[in-house]
Amino acid sequence: MSAAAISSSLFEAARLGDPQAIASLLETAQPDIRRYARATCRSSADAEDATQEAMWILFRHVGTIRSLVAFSAWLFSVVRRECLRLARKAGLAPSIDDGEAETLLLSRSEADLLGFLDADGTCDPQFFATLCKRLVEDDADVVLGCRLNKGSQMPLIRRIGNKLFAQLLSAFSSQTVRDTASGMRVVRRSALRHLYPLPVGLHFTPAMSARAMLSDATRILEIDMPYAEREGESKLNVIRDGFRFLRVILESALLYRPERVLLAGAVLCAVAGVSLMLQPLVAYWQTRTVAEWMIYRFLVSALTAQVALLLWAAAVTSSRIVAIAMHEEMRPIAAPWIRTRWFWSLLASLVLASFVLVWPSAEQLWRTGHTDIHWSRFVVAMQSLGAAALLLVVRGIDRILDLVEERVHYLWNQG
Repeated sequence: MSAAAISSSLFEAARLGDPQAIASLLETAQPDIRRYARATCRSSADAEDATQEAMWILFRHVGTIRSLVAFSAWLFSVVRRECLRLARKAGLAPSIDDGEAETLLLSRSEADLLGFLDADGTCDPQFFATLCKRLVEDDADVVLGCRLNKGSQMPLIRRIGNKLFAQLLSAFSSQTVRDTASGMRVVRRSALRHLYPLPVGLHFTPAMSARAMLSDATRILEIDMPYAEREGESKLNVIRDGFRFLRVILESALLYRPERVLLAGAVLCAVAGVSLMLQPLVAYWQTRTVAEWMIYRFLVSALTAQVALLLWAAAVTSSRIVAIAMHEEMRPIAAPWIRTRWFWSLLASLVLASFVLVWPSAEQLWRTGHTDIHWSRFVVAMQSLGAAALLLVVRGIDRILDLVEERVHYLWNQG
């Protein structure tokens, strides 16, 4: 709905109760109301009913609308609410929340480009023209209106939260967006199958942004837009919805980029293990001995190294599983070196190192029936053998996944 055809003087006169101005406002707004109702409601009959009800609501409540900019967003909200009410009345939408409402309306529209915005007076619906133009020109799938700019009236706490979520999501994605929770966006209908299913609630918008950023099948852009102070109280709870936003970002990262989350854990464990072993290594370099109390550092370091290897193995296998299961949306990811001679060289080196470390003890045990070789050799040898065994298992799983991928692609092409 465009506010461009409505002058500020006409709007102010209608808001103050001038009968002629109200009649003129209704006449000017009716075509846009009907057009939006037809795009939103489930049938032509519902669209006409929603149009009449929206006109009546506008007639009664025009004096409560704060500004001309907020007028268009308010009308969007009224028409959408009426369409949903009629859908519930027909038994098609018995219980609808924010995200579910958006999903229902998007799925019922037959337009190539789908747009929606927060109907709280913060966004100017006329900005849809700019979003649509950018989407078409740059061949994007999703275009957001970015609220984080110099002229934005967004509260400081929400500005900080949005920046933190955007930085976290950008760490997992090759695309960058500053305002992942923007409530004004345009989406290609053809891209919806790469974005669904989406959650119900206020975390609907960051979930869509996360999937669009993480999927290789979609391209997302954003444009700075004007953002005004909202009408009425916000339904967003900073703590509760902040945790929902964080959860949906992490879940999306685990779905599309599990290797990045798991490798981050592997690096942390590896750093912890190396830190614990620094003192024993320095002591051994200086004295060629290892103190008995250092066994605790050896054991804990061995544990962290084992966890790091397990996380690395999980990253390699999970990324391949995701690439196979969602091959339309994800480029193939693998650890190429495990298919080269370097892999087998590393495997052989680990086994050989283990053998060299324990051979003196085995020889002594064979000759005398006992051994007094230092325990540190056994700890390092067992860790090396464990690493070799894990690498061999990962290589086996990788080969199995090669066979699975070949079969999946064959069935997909046949279907």
